[in-house]
Amino acid sequence: MEFTELINKRRSIRSFVDQRIADDLVQELCTQALKAPMASDRQNDRKLIPVADREVLQRMAEAVRKSWGLLLAETSEAVRDEFGDYAHNFYHFGNAPLVVFLAGRRPPEFLKAAVGEQLAERIHGNGASVLMAAQQLILAAENRGLGNCMMTGPLAAEDVLKQELGLNGRWILYGVIAMGYPNESR
Repeated sequence: MEFTELINKRRSIRSFVDQRIADDLVQELCTQALKAPMASDRQNDRKLIPVADREVLQRMAEAVRKSWGLLLAETSEAVRDEFGDYAHNFYHFGNAPLVVFLAGRRPPEFLKAAVGEQLAERIHGNGASVLMAAQQLILAAENRGLGNCMMTGPLAAEDVLKQELGLNGRWILYGVIAMGYPNESR
């Protein structure tokens, strides 16, 4: 597919057919995505973590649903009414055949010591590098006929998600991409 056509055709897909994505295709897409530019060429400072285990994804989605329930319970009724209808978009990833979690390392201690924690977070570049890889993953998947939807709402349960993924405190989750063959009947 021509690049301009690919960009113009791409849209967020939230409903997928129940069809597994082949492991070799997942590996190919992640490899292509990680060819995206990386700040300071620190390739080991970002990870794309594909998860296809339905039980694990359902557990993660439930943790996100609970986190949003707790967050919304602490807000006004007006906010709950307006936002509550939207929050379900943050945990539908539990039904996707594949979810790729986007992670980057926190800035190194020497950088925090040199410029302070807040500036280190901004200039470190891992967030931008992870998101460039995400964009390449999204386009590579679209090019192979896979629909996808990038989400940040699930990060309300970041601690639980990181625990499920085996990530320690040195890692930050920047988003999740639900992926699968589009359900065209919806």
